[in-house]
Amino acid sequence: LRLPWRSVPNRNEILDFKIKYKDEHAFKRLPREIRRLYRDLIKLHMSWIDPQMVINAFNKAIERKDPNKMYELPKWLVMPSAN
Repeated sequence: LRLPWRSVPNRNEILDFKIKYKDEHAFKRLPREIRRLYRDLIKLHMSWIDPQMVINAFNKAIERKDPNKMYELPKWLVMPSAN
């Protein structure tokens, strides 16, 4: 997933890209929990981000997509501090 504002130097343009991003096809393919998180972060102007809110959104998306917890991350992707 490529974020369209990554190479834009102007702050006003970045904000416009971030607001318009929710209407793009790539955004609509994300799990609803992640889309909801993104909308909440935009409303907060991304000035203060609660890390637990982000973790909870990802956990809910994972639980809904894999309720039986059958998926495992590849060994190269597992962070040592997460064990």
